[in-house]
Amino acid sequence: MLAEADLGGVLVGDGHPVRVVGALNVSPESFYRGSVADDTDRLIEMAGRMVDEGADIIDVGGMSTAPYLDARVSPEEERGRVVEAISALAGSIEVPISVDTQRALVARAALEAGARIVNDVSGLTGDPGMAPLIAEYGASAIVCAHGRVSDPSDPIWEVKRLLRNSLRLAELANVPLGKVVVDPAIGFFRDTGIPWYQWDARVISELGRLASLGRPVLVGPSRKSFIGAIAGVERPEDRLPGSLAAAAVAVVEGAHAVRVHDVAETVQAVRVAEALRRTRKTARSGRCEGVELRGLLERDLREVMVDMGVHPGGAEIMARKGVGRVLLIRNLPNPVAQILKQEALSAGGDVATPAESLVGGPDLRVDVLVLANDRQIDRIVQKLSLMASQQWSFSSEIGGLVKVIEELREG
Repeated sequence: MLAEADLGGVLVGDGHPVRVVGALNVSPESFYRGSVADDTDRLIEMAGRMVDEGADIIDVGGMSTAPYLDARVSPEEERGRVVEAISALAGSIEVPISVDTQRALVARAALEAGARIVNDVSGLTGDPGMAPLIAEYGASAIVCAHGRVSDPSDPIWEVKRLLRNSLRLAELANVPLGKVVVDPAIGFFRDTGIPWYQWDARVISELGRLASLGRPVLVGPSRKSFIGAIAGVERPEDRLPGSLAAAAVAVVEGAHAVRVHDVAETVQAVRVAEALRRTRKTARSGRCEGVELRGLLERDLREVMVDMGVHPGGAEIMARKGVGRVLLIRNLPNPVAQILKQEALSAGGDVATPAESLVGGPDLRVDVLVLANDRQIDRIVQKLSLMASQQWSFSSEIGGLVKVIEELREG
């Protein structure tokens, strides 16, 4: 799949059910007391109930990360808390355990105790040893958007920019991106130039734009303060209805996983939201695969093209075109990509190809972006189908491309 990750052995992303991560804390300072386990017996009981209710992963935190609380504890205190908790849970539950920490020292101890995922709210920017540690242990990672905001007028663009930085840090440390999930960090952006609750609401409503990162998206809105600000509910204990609404909207907008305190109620909301949403369509035939990108703004589209290797000038021009659909097609032989572009142009659409395709030979495989409306796509498919029926060296590859486009069109 185009957006898929192995999160501690649980596959997250396109083509998989939305995953539910149960949040458990062993930090008395946490903003929601209902998530705190005061002793080991209570911890095991809470985790077991979450698993029975449908949690795919249990996330354990030893220090509150709420940005409006002065709740920092020493690294030694945090390490002691999570090691005791994870050691107890590792022998008691069958789902993967995640550790919620920004400190490599704590993460190392947690991984030694049985955790398989590191959930870093600093997006690998807080501790330079975190990304190399994750690579060393072969662990999975959840990276949150973290950093200074440059353009408060477009929250999701800023979130995406910061997440790209975290993904670069992961790659530099040789952390496989196939083990990385991104998190837009709901509740953590408090000083952006606009009210934090408006920021969080806009991020959730435009999650689909994060698809251009090519990574599964996890969202954690559960009982957060933006819900209280919008609904006029001060106590986190009274924010369950708003939490369910936020989780459901996040799923409809493209979230692949949600981190929650109330597993049973959220699982029900998520399953209904899954059934109601228009699923992001993916397709595969042989080595060719594709996905339809939805809800992208001009700047998002330009960014996708540049990432593919399209010349920035060409990306600027093509991103301005009004189109009905945007299809990302991956792993095409270069000659087939050139054929696709010519047929798209003749039909009135276009195909963005990387600059290297202009000089690459027949063995080069490239990703392309098809920009066309439904009528133009029909014409493209008709011409390609005719070519696929003829006997020549790329007939089967063109036939696979046709199947991918037809599946995406049906979505």
